[in-house]
Amino acid sequence: MIKKGNLFMVGVLLANIFIQPLFSLQSVFAEGEEVAIESHQEVYEDVELVTEESGDLNIVPPSEQENLVEEVVTEEEINSEYDEISDDDNSNLEENLEFDETEVESVEENASSNVVVSFIQQTYESEAVGYTSSLKFNIANIGNAAAENVVVRVQLPVNYIEEYSNISDYFYNQGLTNLSQHYDDNNLYVNYNIGDLPTGYNKDFSFEFKTITEIQEENITVPVTAQVLENGNTVDQIGPVVYNFVNPNIIYPEEDDEDSDSMKVMAIGATSDAFYALEPEYNEGTGEFALRFQYDLTKLSGGEEFTIEIDPNFVELNELQDNVSYTVEKEGNVYKIKFKDSLSGNNQGIISIRSNVKQVEESKEYTISWKLDGVTTETSIFIRKPGDSESDIKEEKSSKNVQSYIWDLGNKIKGEVNEDGEQFITVEDDITSVNIPYTLVYQTTTGGILNIKDELDDLLTYNEGSFTATLESWDSNGWNKENTTVDLTDYLTINGNTFSIEGYELPPNSRITINYNANVNDAKALETHLNQLLENEQLDGEEGSVSYVFNNKAKINDEDRDGKYSGNVNVPGEKPEVIPEYPSNVLEKYVDPTTANATFDNEGNLIPIPVTYTLKLNMSKFKEENSNLNNSYLYNLSWFLE
Repeated sequence: MIKKGNLFMVGVLLANIFIQPLFSLQSVFAEGEEVAIESHQEVYEDVELVTEESGDLNIVPPSEQENLVEEVVTEEEINSEYDEISDDDNSNLEENLEFDETEVESVEENASSNVVVSFIQQTYESEAVGYTSSLKFNIANIGNAAAENVVVRVQLPVNYIEEYSNISDYFYNQGLTNLSQHYDDNNLYVNYNIGDLPTGYNKDFSFEFKTITEIQEENITVPVTAQVLENGNTVDQIGPVVYNFVNPNIIYPEEDDEDSDSMKVMAIGATSDAFYALEPEYNEGTGEFALRFQYDLTKLSGGEEFTIEIDPNFVELNELQDNVSYTVEKEGNVYKIKFKDSLSGNNQGIISIRSNVKQVEESKEYTISWKLDGVTTETSIFIRKPGDSESDIKEEKSSKNVQSYIWDLGNKIKGEVNEDGEQFITVEDDITSVNIPYTLVYQTTTGGILNIKDELDDLLTYNEGSFTATLESWDSNGWNKENTTVDLTDYLTINGNTFSIEGYELPPNSRITINYNANVNDAKALETHLNQLLENEQLDGEEGSVSYVFNNKAKINDEDRDGKYSGNVNVPGEKPEVIPEYPSNVLEKYVDPTTANATFDNEGNLIPIPVTYTLKLNMSKFKEENSNLNNSYLYNLSWFLE
């Protein structure tokens, strides 16, 4: 039966390769016009499963899961189940693709739906635990009709898998909605409800999962199966595809020395198989921190008590509420969790002690430690001080900029024309009081000496009292930003239309910004210069404009930079003759329909689609006196194409 299933799958894959292109036709062309094939696909809202974490069942990682409550889906509710994979049967991928005989028969019975799933690739199939692996596969509808209520389901064992809190992470960055998950005693099932699948549907998927590192086993086998269901029936599948992992870092708990006051750093989850710590959760953006502990009622005794002591140096601890299975006493930073004499409720659950990190004076890694029944564990988290931001300096870089347009400057330069038609430009005397702002910036990752040489246009001069400088600096880790005002007195030298800054030492991971103003040094000299440009323009009495530029060059640590200011002066005059443009929108063309559904006859030939074209000629665009044409008359030309 296994060989039969494999041969059947090969046949389906070959059919997918050779038949699929016949149904991928998406457009019809008639006389050069394209008629788009309209494809309908349902869009579903994102469905997210939310559970509370104060004692309620959240994840089911341990291997023993007897007496699960109604939230867990039983084996009878799952449409298919993989057989146990033989340890000797993993030499290559083809040998690992084994099928349960009953499942193969079920697939064969429903294969008429023509919805197929095809294997593409598996990644990190033989690595150490903790890797994120993926199974890539393709779903296609190669039939002549839409498939109804299609669900893609991926099945894998829950014991070794790190459960993602966001279901969409299993199909990371693929934009899928309408996802759900459920469990039975051994497996996790992740479902993507596609809905109705149109003909020609063809899409690649990548399912990602991560093995947990706390497993106390040396070799781990993870079989993964991808199925496609139609109306609740399995119509095709691949797998189980086998992933083999090794665990080179098994950590065995140390024996607790009650006479020793030194701190012991224990592996997460190694203190007890009935009540143990999970990896803490930390949101750096919001500052929320949570210690999480999982319990197993099947291994606990009634009245059993656990004491959790948390170092309060960097976290503000919240109250923890009682649960149906336990009570909580909080004294300062100590939580005493006592399980009730009569245990009831979910067999397993998670206790989350939530907190917010305290404000710190320095952004860096801080160690959070806690004790569970005297055994100390610690973790490091990065806490950002209020208002701090990470450095964006990645390389040595310099720049020079000038304000793009200054209205006050432009308003004091006017183009004019006298009674004789002579054109000229005037400049107001107080233009010399208008500031032209310039900015120099230099950033460095390594630090060093700053040297700048700057040269202005001959028509400009420096405003010596306008020079300011600010320094932004970060520590060696790119945090703890500081803003400092720099006194340039001992480094700045101004000489006419040049200045220099020499010998200022910059620290690593820093950026210095230097601002200054320049002014027109002589209004009459500028006016003479602009009138010379007007003469060169040769407007000959017609209205026009004159462009001018104030040049500025700088050398910043041997890098040349320009900061040119550009302006424009409008000069009045006679309006030039305008050559009329050819009118637009004279001839318009339309097609009906703009979209159509492709249909085929019994032999697979495309049935012709009637298309109507309409040309509209708008003669009103050629309005002239003594014209015998009706200015508002539209000539319509239509024909019918088959």
